[in-house]
Amino acid sequence: MNIFQKLFYKPGKITKFMLVEHKKIFELLGDFEKHISESNSEAYLAKLVEKQGSHAFSEEKAIMIFYKNNKNFPEIVQILKEHEELKNIISRLTGKNKSSYKNNFKNLRELLIKHIKLENETFYPKLDKELNEAEKAKIFNRLNKYILGNIALK
Repeated sequence: MNIFQKLFYKPGKITKFMLVEHKKIFELLGDFEKHISESNSEAYLAKLVEKQGSHAFSEEKAIMIFYKNNKNFPEIVQILKEHEELKNIISRLTGKNKSSYKNNFKNLRELLIKHIKLENETFYPKLDKELNEAEKAKIFNRLNKYILGNIALK
């Protein structure tokens, strides 16, 4: 089982929804990695940055803030901390100093894998298990509001 199979194996409504999002992020990460040494690498980075930013924003608005006020999910603190770390790494990648470009990319990749693993294997399955259908519906309504492009849940 490769890293992507390990990260994308959990069933469940919220989990399934977010797995699709995470897969898109990994695809963009892979595209950027393939082109990192090319002159057009910044175009690939821009797509990754946009998707990761909208993804983190949607999580924070649709899930984190909602449950921070209503339920005790200790993973929220770690997820929010990692969102900040990801923003900092992305800021260094998009900055003018390119001397540590590949090292920053390596840090981004490692943190994204760790972060998505926490969400896929622990946080989202926990939400699927512990939330009632009304709470899940509220999350989906918010996710649809904040995520660019709706994902069909089959």
